[in-house]
Parts: sequence; structure tokens; C-alpha cells
Amino acid sequence: KKSSQNVLKRIFGGLAITFRYSDYIAASIDPIRHWPVVLVGFLGKVFGPIGFIKALSDGIFPPAFALNIVFNDLIWWIPFFLILKATYLKFLEDQVQAVKNDQSTVWRVLDKMGLNLKKPILLINLRHSGCTFAREWLDCVAKNLERIKQKKWQIVFVHMSEANKFKNFASKYLPSDSFEQISDPDKDVYTSLGLKRGRLSQLFGPKEWARGVAGMVKGHGIGPLDGDGFQLAGMFLLSEKELSKQFRAIRASDRPPIQEWLE
Repeated sequence: KKSSQNVLKRIFGGLAITFRYSDYIAASIDPIRHWPVVLVGFLGKVFGPIGFIKALSDGIFPPAFALNIVFNDLIWWIPFFLILKATYLKFLEDQVQAVKNDQSTVWRVLDKMGLNLKKPILLINLRHSGCTFAREWLDCVAKNLERIKQKKWQIVFVHMSEANKFKNFASKYLPSDSFEQISDPDKDVYTSLGLKRGRLSQLFGPKEWARGVAGMVKGHGIGPLDGDGFQLAGMFLLSEKELSKQFRAIRASDRPPIQEWLE
């Protein structure tokens, strides 16, 4: 019986290690794009030694266990730090090279969609679909859907996901026939409207953590990164080929001012 238990422990232990490092393997294909996985891994490698020191002081672990900490945690600090540094430098470079506002891209895309450009269009640029705040924006639109219909505004979501994938995702909040969508993985529309990528302080500040927890409590949850994790959101009201109202998020946790616009 003990022998079978040991076998099971080894099997489940091996599976745990496999699942643990599968995220790293996936992130290694494009570490800068998948920087959130690297960040989580880096934090784990920092907290591991801290926990060991506490366990060592409490007499739970022997000093010899420090060798395991070196090979399991400390040696990861350098590559993880270099990846995160490269990600931040790329962010700064993209900010410098950002194209100035050119709204002609927006109108060209909307015209190809066959929308009635004489009717007001509520254009909502979301963060990536895995973000809690992107889901909160969809929920906000859903709660004000009837009032938006009364205004006869055409709802168009701009996102960075694949079209069918986004439709299934957004349909959890809104009827699929209540909105149009623009799949913009290259972020041409985002750039055209002057929407920027956020700094780390704008994405992971105290407000983001607090609002993120509140959003998860409300059931918005969090999903895998699907698009540019730095991209900030925005909302625009277009009428007669003019921006009658515009809102560009400064922080990832900013709420869309839909209710104010509907008043």
C-alpha cells in the first residue's frame, strides 16, 4: 500500500511540475509579449527565498535546503529581470514612436463596415479581453443598453482579439445583435484615436489592485492575455464625421463615462 502511495505521489508531483513550467515554455516563444507570465514567475522566485528565511528562522527547514533555493529561485532572478527590463524599454520606445492622431483611419474602417455614418456611433476601445476592467466596461454598456438604444447610438467595440472569439466573449454581457465590432490586433484604430499604452504605475498601481479585487468579487474575473497588455482603453461618440465626445483612459482601472454622456 505504501509503495502504491509513493508511486501516486511521484506521478502527481511530476504533473504539478509539468503544469508549473508549461506557462514558462509558452512564454519563452515571445517573452516580451507574455511579460505578465514572466512577472508572476519573478514574484514567485522573490517570495520563495523570503519564505525560506522565515521557515529557517522557525526551525522548519534545515540550512542545507538553501542549495535548493539557489537553483530553484535565485538563478531565475537575472533572466526574469532582463526580460522585464526589455519589456519596459520596448514600451518606452513605442511611446516615442507613437503615431500622431489620424482619425481618417477610423472613418475608413467604419465606412467599410457599411455603417450609417450620419447616425451617432458609440465607439468603445477596450483593453485586452483577459483584463478585469475590459469586462467591467462591457458590463457597464450592458447596464445602460436600453438608454443607448433610446439615443439611437450604434455600438461598435474595438478590440485586439480574433473576431469570433470576441463575439462569444462579449455575448456573455450583451446580445450579439446589439453591437458591431472591429478586430484591431495591430492597433491601427487605437493609434488613430490617440490611445496610448500605460506605464507600469498606470497598470499596477494601488488603485488598480483595489479595483481589480472589487471587480473579481463582482464576478468579472480575469482571463489570459489576449492582445497588448499595456494598451489603455477609450470611448468616443462620433457624429457626422466628428468626435462630439471623447474619453481616453489614463489608468487601466478608469471607468467609462457612459452615464454622464447619456444625461
